[in-house]
Amino acid sequence: MNPSSIGINMWEKFAFLFLFILTGFYAINTRYHHVNEVFNAINHDYLYHVTMVDMKDETVYFDQPRTHDMIRVHFNNNLKRVRYIYELDFYKGSEPCSENVQSNHFKINLQADLGFNAKYNKTFSYYLN
Repeated sequence: MNPSSIGINMWEKFAFLFLFILTGFYAINTRYHHVNEVFNAINHDYLYHVTMVDMKDETVYFDQPRTHDMIRVHFNNNLKRVRYIYELDFYKGSEPCSENVQSNHFKINLQADLGFNAKYNKTFSYYLN
């Protein structure tokens, strides 16, 4: 066997390894930006529809069932190919509250699998004053 041909075969293997790694990074990057864009799309336009006002004492609060439905529908419509889990926690002041309490603060945590053992995990908080 010619010594120069051994070197060429070795570099061909590195080229395929490089292409495999590059493709994996590109796939993770694309999925990350898609999930992040969908998560960041939950803004005041969405939250406007789940905000309520108590006319007795003029307090502003989140309608918890509507908020759950809005988040669920938004993720189902936009995160079709990604395995994800999200968690909503509602608060009254700084204390966690139950479903029937008017809450002025909630946190949403989204965890998604991006492939190649990469994970997306981000939390946002929304407040009403």
